[in-house]
Parts: sequence; C-alpha cells; structure tokens
Amino acid sequence: MHEQHRERLRDRILGHGLESLADHELLEFYLFYAIPRADTNGLAHELLRRFGSLNAVLEASVDELQEVPGVGLRTAMLLSVPLELLRRYALGRTGPVRRYDTVSKIAGYFCGLFAGLTRERLYAMLLNSDMSLIDCVLLSEGSVNGTPVNVRRLTEAALYKHAGAVVLAHNHPKGLAVPSQSDLEMTDLLRTALAQVQVTLVEHLVVVGDRFCPILQPRYENFRSAPGSERVNEAFYAHFYNVSPDVWRAPPLFDDAPAGSRGK
Repeated sequence: MHEQHRERLRDRILGHGLESLADHELLEFYLFYAIPRADTNGLAHELLRRFGSLNAVLEASVDELQEVPGVGLRTAMLLSVPLELLRRYALGRTGPVRRYDTVSKIAGYFCGLFAGLTRERLYAMLLNSDMSLIDCVLLSEGSVNGTPVNVRRLTEAALYKHAGAVVLAHNHPKGLAVPSQSDLEMTDLLRTALAQVQVTLVEHLVVVGDRFCPILQPRYENFRSAPGSERVNEAFYAHFYNVSPDVWRAPPLFDDAPAGSRGK
C-alpha cells in the first residue's frame, strides 16, 4: 500500500513538477530516501506540527529532529542537507566575483552564506587594498544571543593573509537587521585592533535574510581612510555604498539572471 502511494506521488511530480506539492507532501517525498519502506506521510505531518513550518523543520538541528518519534540519525542528517545545499548554491550564483568593492556585492555574498542559519556567526572577509578577495574566515559561532569575539584570531588572520582591508559580517537569527549596543562596542574594538596592524576595517554588516545594515557608515559616513591609505577618501566610500540606505537589501538569491552575471 505504501509503495503504491509512493508511485502515485512520483507520477504526480513527473507530470506536474515538485511545485505542485503541498509542504507536507514535499517533505513526505523527501523522507522516502531516508525511510525506504514505512509510511512517511504521518511523520511529515508530525514534523510540521512539532516545528511549525517547513522552514523551521529544515533549520532544526540534528539533535532537535531526533526528539521527534520516528526520526533517527539517518533521517535527521538527511534533513540537514537542503540548507547547506542552498548556501552553496547561493554562493555559486554570485559567480567568479573577485573584487568586492561595493556593499551590495559583499551583502549578496554574506546573505547566501548566512541562509537558514539558526546560530549567530561572525565572518571576516579578507581583502587586498584594491578590494580583491583573499579569503573569508569564520571567526566565531555562538547562540542566537551573541557570539564571542577573538581579537587576536582576527588580527593574526589578516596579517597571515597579508590583507589590506577587512569587512566583517554577522547574522541575527530571527532578529532585526539592526546593530545592538554590543555590536557597536565589538566593532570599535576590532576596528582599533586592525588599525594597530595597518589594516582597514571597511565595514561591519548585520545580516538578516536578504536585508543588511552597515554599522560604520551611519557613524562615520564617508569621512574615513580607504584601504592602503591614511588619508580620508570620500570617493572610495561614495562608490562603496552604491545603494541608498533606505534599500539596504542584497541581490536576490534566485532570479532569472544567468549564474555569474550579478554583482559585476
């Protein structure tokens, strides 16, 4: 009986596409590959009831998923795959961008990197003085309430990679794209530490979904030195902040543009 139901669902997908399925049906179909013979319809409904939405199911940790009766380690691990695929797909959609010389390019990169995360992470994008990407390193990971910062780890990474500029970014899971007081204090601390080793902190972004908020621009505007220089360079930052502050939003992760065509 279960196999006949599965065949009918497969035929429906082949005839009408995955978009024809309701959330519980899509989840049921996905669970076929973790639970090859048992009925997955009831489990799909239970997962949605327990977590409240399909998004919340996919964002749940392996431990949280295993608290649901019928979900073993294999199933929980399979359910953790889609968000990581999404993040890597989103990063791939940015194409071979090497110069991250505008805030919208950088925000597009980080919005993909943070997609679906439920824990706060702090990343440092390490760049040359011409804003060419050297590396992007994870500095710390914490709870939804905050993430510890290792100043030495940041400065050592910048020096080891010979970076001339750094852009920081962290996410606010289920929060607002608005910096907290601790975010402001952390930014000042890291900006000072980088300046002592002649590295420019260009910006620090707070990211939520496809929205982002720069911390430095509202405080210092464009009256700052550019990477590789000790002089104020308003023209550099006028180009860097290439979108109006009332539309701090990254380019969409999914659109009809060919891969690699956005952010150039």
